Amino acid sequence: MQNLQKTSWWRKTTATLALTLATLLILAGCVASPAASDKKLVEFVPQNTTVLISVRAGDALTDPDLITLQDILSESGEAGDSFSSLEQGLNEITDSLGLDLRSVNEVLLFFTDLSGASDSVSSLGGSDEDIQGAVIFRASYNREKFVTTIEEEEGPAQISQYNGHELLTTEAGTVISFLSENTIVLGEASGVQAVVDVLEGDAASLSGQMRSTFNDLGSPWIKMVVQPSKADLESVLQEEGTDFGLLGGTPPFLDAFAQLSIVSVTLDNVDSTFVLHAIMDFETAGAATEAGDGMDGLLKT
Repeated sequence: MQNLQKTSWWRKTTATLALTLATLLILAGCVASPAASDKKLVEFVPQNTTVLISVRAGDALTDPDLITLQDILSESGEAGDSFSSLEQGLNEITDSLGLDLRSVNEVLLFFTDLSGASDSVSSLGGSDEDIQGAVIFRASYNREKFVTTIEEEEGPAQISQYNGHELLTTEAGTVISFLSENTIVLGEASGVQAVVDVLEGDAASLSGQMRSTFNDLGSPWIKMVVQPSKADLESVLQEEGTDFGLLGGTPPFLDAFAQLSIVSVTLDNVDSTFVLHAIMDFETAGAATEAGDGMDGLLKT
């Protein structure tokens, strides 16, 4: 019965991950394959990925503007029960996890199923469905302390082997694999196994429009690329159409989103200004114009 009381740390963290940078940085890790250490993190991502999120944690956490903002909020009392300073908070988390979050240069979160990504974001408690994704990152770490922290949340981990790599699986279902001395992947079994297969050359890594769009976004604090399938779009549009219908009718421009090809979003600090930028690419110029005009009209009402 104890197993039923365990909630997947991966599911809870993933949901909060999509909502706040702070929880994204609760991830840590690492142990020894030179090939894994030499690869860019995006090279671990499987070909059938539909959602890819990158967070440059180290850059954000050492940014002077963010540190100043946290200090101002702490002094004014608006930061609530948070740490008195960002530096203090990072030091305390480092002591707890055995990991200096400032050493986490980049965190990659991917999903191979858009519905799974949506479910994980909408419910902090997660669900019994496989969300088909994983988190990949590099950091300096204390493996024993990191694993102990996870086990305290999810129960003892069982050790198994998959395609030449050791997997640790907690009672709540989180799977962890140390790919190299500083590279770790954790998530659902299918997501972690997909990363291992890519590493071993048994599956293709991400390529095509999604990979090129991701690379073209550069190195902001946070970047996200979503390439929905036709089935995903139909499901979302049907749901949104129902919501609009309750408000008096479905707007005609909503049909244009059936031709949505790819979406990219970035968040960065540009000249001490926090900038959020989003781009939607459509299959045709007509659909892009119709969707843009429709959204403009909706925002003005």
